[in-house]
Amino acid sequence: MLLISLSGCSRWQQADADTTALADNGYQAPPNFHQPLPAAETADALPQNLQALLQEAEQANHQLAQQRQLLQQAQAALKIQNSDEWPQLELLLQSSRSQRADDAVQREHSLALSASWELDIWGRLNAASQAAVAEYWQQQSEYEWQRQSLLADVITQLLSASEADALLQQRRQQLQIAEYSQSIAEQAYRLGTGTAVDLHLANSEVSTARALLVQQQSAYYQAVQALQILLGRYPDGQWQQLPDFSSDMLPWQPSVPAAVVAQRADVRAAYYRLLASDYQLAVAHRDRFPQFTLKLQGGVKHDELSQWLKGDDLFWSFIGGITQPLFNHGRLQQLEAQALSAKQQQELAYLQQVYNAFEQVEMHAEALIALAQQQLQYRQAEQQAELAETRAREEYRKGLETFTTLLDAQGRAVSARISRIGSEAEQQRNRVALLLALGQFNNGWINHD
Repeated sequence: MLLISLSGCSRWQQADADTTALADNGYQAPPNFHQPLPAAETADALPQNLQALLQEAEQANHQLAQQRQLLQQAQAALKIQNSDEWPQLELLLQSSRSQRADDAVQREHSLALSASWELDIWGRLNAASQAAVAEYWQQQSEYEWQRQSLLADVITQLLSASEADALLQQRRQQLQIAEYSQSIAEQAYRLGTGTAVDLHLANSEVSTARALLVQQQSAYYQAVQALQILLGRYPDGQWQQLPDFSSDMLPWQPSVPAAVVAQRADVRAAYYRLLASDYQLAVAHRDRFPQFTLKLQGGVKHDELSQWLKGDDLFWSFIGGITQPLFNHGRLQQLEAQALSAKQQQELAYLQQVYNAFEQVEMHAEALIALAQQQLQYRQAEQQAELAETRAREEYRKGLETFTTLLDAQGRAVSARISRIGSEAEQQRNRVALLLALGQFNNGWINHD
């Protein structure tokens, strides 16, 4: 190792956030990465209580709060890296006492100001700073994606809780119908027009309905608890009244798949991660080059502190130095190879993220059509099942149908209503997932005023 005085830094022009340094290597940044997404003009279309829930989630959700701390850490890391580009100033105060062989005591007190500066000839510090800029934007994009995902999770869980509440009402209605059928069977048995088998079947139907009601109550509490966790509340499973909300209220704009690359924050995060790895490769490569430094030091020294103010013993020094690594058993070469491999990995990760985004859009768009057709069929099935239930009850009272037929018609009607409720909820959840996949969850939905 050849060493002549080394320390310091050089000034650089801070990397712009709109950097496209990968262009030199054949990569282009997705368009409009730093353009704000158009705010929705229909924020007031969302119910006020829903907007309040979304604001509460943004402020109180623990995972999002952790992501905010990571963003602050990335901002601090960027400032730390930028500080390496400025001259380093140090104030040195030294006092020494020594004794020579002739027993003479020598004292020396010095006060000096030292400035050191590394000349960034090869752009190593510049590349390191731009890597920090890219990492900051990556962290900001990851925060935005997690924020959007949180809003989608809150709305999705709200829809699930509403579905659980609707099913709970359906189970209560099912119990009422079962108890009414039980009373009919008991009356028929007392009049001698019904059999004991019919009475046993009615009793069994009531017990089953009560068990299903208890099961659905537990499912409702769990859905509410999951929603409360997202809102940062204590999960007691209690909710006075769920907001009356449909995903059809969510504003959205038709979008082509290519726009997903610019709109989705997770894709932007993957791009900035790739950009940072490219700069880190440049840093690893330039670490193998000589480093040039300048050091300037000046001050005063004397054997008596009282003599400092006289200025008789001023001193200064100016040193230039070059450091060139000569032998480190291939360490720097392997660090560069490691950085190259990391960059190639991030290239593949970025491409995979883009393809995953396209896949999610296509999947949810296809599901939106399929679920609409499915919901239409379930509504028709529900209508026919309710007609069959009404007809079976009337004919049983006239003695034209058996009690088993009535129970079967009631069961089919309940099953059809439950399927229709589940299909409607699934369609709304899929719409929310499609909007998230398109990157259209933005601040315009929430009126923060």
